Amino acid sequence: MTTVKPNTTDIRYVCLSDMHLGDEDSLLTSLRTDRYECDQNRASPVLVELIACLKDLVAQNTGTQKPTLILNGDILELAFASYGESLSMFEQLIKLVASPGQEIFDEIIFLPGNHDHHIWEVARETQFVNQVLRRRREGGLPPPMHTTQMRLESSVPSFLLNQILRHARGVDPDSPVDYSLKIIYPNLALVSDNGEKAVIVHHGHYTEPLFRIVSRLRRKLFPESHPPATVAELEAENFAWIDFVWSVLGRSGQAGSHAEMLYKKLQYPEHVEEFVDDLATRIASTTDIPFVPGDWMETKLLRALFSHVAKKIQGDRRSADPEAISDEIAEGLKDYLFRLTYRQMSDELGAMPSELSFVFGHTHKPFEKDFIDPFDRSVGVFNTGGWAVDSASARVGHGAAVALISANLDVANLRVYDELGAMDGTNIIRVVQTDKPSQDAQAFESELSLRLAKSAPLWESYSRHTAEAAAMRRQHLHSMFVGNK
Repeated sequence: MTTVKPNTTDIRYVCLSDMHLGDEDSLLTSLRTDRYECDQNRASPVLVELIACLKDLVAQNTGTQKPTLILNGDILELAFASYGESLSMFEQLIKLVASPGQEIFDEIIFLPGNHDHHIWEVARETQFVNQVLRRRREGGLPPPMHTTQMRLESSVPSFLLNQILRHARGVDPDSPVDYSLKIIYPNLALVSDNGEKAVIVHHGHYTEPLFRIVSRLRRKLFPESHPPATVAELEAENFAWIDFVWSVLGRSGQAGSHAEMLYKKLQYPEHVEEFVDDLATRIASTTDIPFVPGDWMETKLLRALFSHVAKKIQGDRRSADPEAISDEIAEGLKDYLFRLTYRQMSDELGAMPSELSFVFGHTHKPFEKDFIDPFDRSVGVFNTGGWAVDSASARVGHGAAVALISANLDVANLRVYDELGAMDGTNIIRVVQTDKPSQDAQAFESELSLRLAKSAPLWESYSRHTAEAAAMRRQHLHSMFVGNK
């Protein structure tokens, strides 16, 4: 069979993040018609339409090689949904992209985020088995590693997700592997053959100080200690905190339900203030805090402490600030990318690529920006936003994008959901680049824009379903947290 060489503007990778499958507030989770709960038996209309649109874009490639799907974290909602809900929605996704004989992608790469971090915790046990226990060793066993290397060759299979994948495809669980999902954590490096160009993909939780809290606390308690010097050290210090709060706590019976309710109340300052006041008063009246005189002073101290913690848990994506990225996240991004990830790239890739792009999500606020690295080079940074409706009122800057990566490793954001646009009917599907794209990146942007024009009717239908789904979720949140305040 003759293989057609792909055009450099063909779509080679499709990157989605923050789908939060299983969370009722996600546009990509299907809801029951009789009550506000996940419908595990069908796919969300928005998800169906989105995949149909992406399939059409990919079908316009000139080469025969199918692209790779990159699921960049918080794909599964393991914090505030049951395993059954999140995995059922994941199965619906697989049916849409990988039904036998109708596969859109040649493979699926999964980078866990904070809300599905537990997928990595299970996968790294497989990594330990494959890399350590399958070889006889003398002198005892080393501890399991906390990360994979960056290249696809270092990926780890996920037993759980691959069995879901087989179930969705109607394949016998004991049959030979014909289509699989691979785990990389926390960084994926896509590198050109000559090593001159690379795209780094990371979910983005380590750009936010909240997810480095154990490392920060250690330095407070032991000022002489140094910050983590590598990505592996950062994960080793903070993984338990991330796994417990964002992948386990929300599924812990009634305690988990209360944690979810508190987490969602953080959107509404009046609720947070009431909760903080009540909690501080209760603790002050029942507990004697050493060196703090009187309940009044104890209450004041606790109120200040809890208010500070609540603001930190809210994080950047909870902010109504129209700016796509806060100074705090920008600084965290620079430290994670230019210090820790550059160290990993140097250790694993050898020579640093001369042209670099970075793709992440997590904040639920998509953007495209150029950052200047310590070597005075421009790095294109793309954020893919998120699909969860976090507030009863639509906010500027919040929404979702799909990062599309060409065969030439150029990146462009396909803006597909804007909270305000979905509300007022001005949700414009468009391709967005950074301020200073290369000529190749501009060519990729132009090609994608032409493909969008050909797919206009599909995207119009998608936009209608998106607006309906967003309105339904905002109405529910309004009744829960605004109407009953």
